[in-house]
Amino acid sequence: MTSNLLSIQKNKKAIERIISSVQETETFQQAFVHSSFRNEIDDDKLADYETLEFLGDSILDMRVCLYIYRAYPSFSEGQMSKLKQFMVQENTLAELSKEIGLFNFLKLGAGEEKNKGVEKKSILADIFESFIAALYLEKGAQVVKKFLDLTLFA
Repeated sequence: MTSNLLSIQKNKKAIERIISSVQETETFQQAFVHSSFRNEIDDDKLADYETLEFLGDSILDMRVCLYIYRAYPSFSEGQMSKLKQFMVQENTLAELSKEIGLFNFLKLGAGEEKNKGVEKKSILADIFESFIAALYLEKGAQVVKKFLDLTLFA
């Protein structure tokens, strides 16, 4: 993960360009709305990130599986599964969210802010997945691949 974080620093501008390319979209905005914020706003039209997280989880799993399959063709199924498990675990995704600054877009309710929700690994991992879904919906699979090449696969 350390070499990964160093690569992220090197790729920071490209990562920021990808993020800013979707930053003004409704899907991007939804990707960072925590349910505590939505509940406090009391707006039926405002959606939180949970459905995007659901989609992003599957997109991420598929991209990670393809990456491992292509990058490590001699690995056994068990080795591939262990590597995938490491790559998509909460700690990994939370670290990436912090490193690339996704937490800066997070909208939390007052209670969750008070409980330092912006530092919770579960929330940070969730917004990484929801961002992946938003990016996929707005820009497509190739941009998601490029983003993951610059971050998770770096």
